[in-house]
Amino acid sequence: MPKLPNIDQRTLVTFLLDETGSMESIKDDTIGGFNSYLSALKGSGELIDFTLIKFDSRRIEKVCVAIPVSDVAELDTKSYQPGASTPLIDAAYKTIKAVEKSLNGKSPKVTRLHPNRRARECLHRAQLGGTERPHEGEKRCWVAV
Repeated sequence: MPKLPNIDQRTLVTFLLDETGSMESIKDDTIGGFNSYLSALKGSGELIDFTLIKFDSRRIEKVCVAIPVSDVAELDTKSYQPGASTPLIDAAYKTIKAVEKSLNGKSPKVTRLHPNRRARECLHRAQLGGTERPHEGEKRCWVAV
């Protein structure tokens, strides 16, 4: 029986995706950027658990919670349909709770990103199809608010 990696050997990536009406004009770019980012994660060869939460004012949808990134489906025009308005605080709270539940009481080491600089850099790289890797000495779980 193969040995399962412990929580410290896995990277947890949580993606909170705005599916509100304001995203309609960049829908294709959003789908392409997400799929490029997902492809880069899948090709990294690292053990990654992925959570995808989509939100608008009608619902907050847990598409997948802490599943192997290799099992995550790409977005398309059927799975990503912007509409309604923006309940960002509610979506962020439910995302944090979903991640907390997925950890099953384990406490990962967390790298905190400066919300005004590093988080923006991560998002920008993701939009360009790049990947954000931890810097020397950083841990495997990123938090960007």
